[in-house]
Amino acid sequence: GIVAFALYKALALAFGDADTSTLALKKVPEKAFEGRVVWITGASQGLGELLAQALFAKGALLILSARREAQLQRVADKLGDNSRVKLLPLDLTAGETELADVVKKAEAAFDNHGVDVLVH
Repeated sequence: GIVAFALYKALALAFGDADTSTLALKKVPEKAFEGRVVWITGASQGLGELLAQALFAKGALLILSARREAQLQRVADKLGDNSRVKLLPLDLTAGETELADVVKKAEAAFDNHGVDVLVH
């Protein structure tokens, strides 16, 4: 919990697109991410994997991206409820056309809900 919250605050401050009312709180409200679609790039290991675990625990619907699909599947399997996790393999060095296609897939991943939060 504490590590995820610290990471959340650091990312929110770094990207400057934070909800300042949430940042002022001592902890992230339990339902802050419930039902929200969060797309995490680099989700196959390290910080991305930890964020996936923390946001999943907060009720988020996750789109996990990285180059290695097998590693993404490992992360998804650890999370458990695959109805709340979509895998979207992605190489960020791909061309603009391929990246545009991936964005469309992400936006459609959960019944065309779109993406509420992107963690890159």
